[in-house]
Amino acid sequence: MKIFILFKSVAKKRKKVYNKEDRQMSNKNYCIGVDLGGTNIAVGLVDLDSRKIVRQTSTKTNAPRSGEAICADIASLCRTLCTQEKIKMSAVQWVGAITPGTIKDGVVTSACNLGWKNVNFAKILASA
Repeated sequence: MKIFILFKSVAKKRKKVYNKEDRQMSNKNYCIGVDLGGTNIAVGLVDLDSRKIVRQTSTKTNAPRSGEAICADIASLCRTLCTQEKIKMSAVQWVGAITPGTIKDGVVTSACNLGWKNVNFAKILASA
């Protein structure tokens, strides 16, 4: 599964979130979008065939907390959506996440509202 991490300001400008070539290489039909904010974590399960959000949920971020704790919550929300949709996590082709702060190569170098400094968000989320 691929993990994409974007700045919030960049994510709002990004229009193409679905790569047809990726879809043709796999029979997986879903992706997950994560919006990590200082107040809430919102997660949506998207059916790539219909390009529609089929399930969504959210929880409080309860920041400041460690990257591991927040990523554990994100992973739990993702598993919950898949369970509700009656699919396995293996049916998820990729996860895209946006987060506040400054990001370089998947590392959140600074996010004041999360209390993070030099947190390897991509690596932690991929292993959660």
